Amino acid sequence: MQRLLKWMLMTGMLFNAYSVCYAANSHPASPNENHQKTGSQLWIENCSRCHNYRSPTEFTPNQWGTIMMHMRFQGGLTGIDAKEILSYLTQSSLSEFGTETNPSGGPGQMIYQKNCVGCHGVNGKGTGPPFPDFTKKGGVLAKADKVLLTNVIQGIGAMPPKGGNPSLSNDDVKAALTYIKSTFGSK
Repeated sequence: MQRLLKWMLMTGMLFNAYSVCYAANSHPASPNENHQKTGSQLWIENCSRCHNYRSPTEFTPNQWGTIMMHMRFQGGLTGIDAKEILSYLTQSSLSEFGTETNPSGGPGQMIYQKNCVGCHGVNGKGTGPPFPDFTKKGGVLAKADKVLLTNVIQGIGAMPPKGGNPSLSNDDVKAALTYIKSTFGSK
């Protein structure tokens, strides 16, 4: 009985993988279809409907690949959208699971990449309408450091306390804010 279950599981996984590859390659965008959305935008618009705003570093690149094989159909994604989302998740999760152990931005950069990039983007411009553009002159980062720290610790708007990671210490939040302001703040 166990052999049969294992065989059925493996057959299902192989069929699912083949289906994702086939759909992505055989159903390109139609000439009228304009794919200007990034993988992060598609991820927020599609995946957050059921999964809230999870960190893209929650799983390894390989795990995201397996997850996307399943979610391609469950979420009703086109092959192109699934590839864009998977590319975004893979690249984002490399910041956590890649080989870089001492990024130039220090611990603040690592905290940002692990906890903030899913909503605020790699470039700090936000991945969708509810998320602020950190690069905007006179924008969110123009607030006093104390206000920004309180907002991140307690949460504000669509952002949960500590960006959804209660294990972050206040010092972690300060390090991330220092990185954010030095990297994206208006000069």
